[in-house]
Amino acid sequence: MEITVWPRGKKEKGGILMMPLKKNVPQPKDPEWKLTTCPACGRECWERPLPAPFKQSDFDGALCTECALKEGMRK
Repeated sequence: MEITVWPRGKKEKGGILMMPLKKNVPQPKDPEWKLTTCPACGRECWERPLPAPFKQSDFDGALCTECALKEGMRK
């Protein structure tokens, strides 16, 4: 498999935010991480603040890391 990675342009949108699973990060160091559930599988995962200048609306949604990787393999 060949993968190409490039910086996102200022007007580009899309992609899936990956939320770390609680089973992999039981206690985050950043107090701003909020415990939530993955909309696809229902497992507990962490919602993290986005770095500036990104906004939630810049992405197609958020999934736990495992579901996001599975979704990426389907495309």
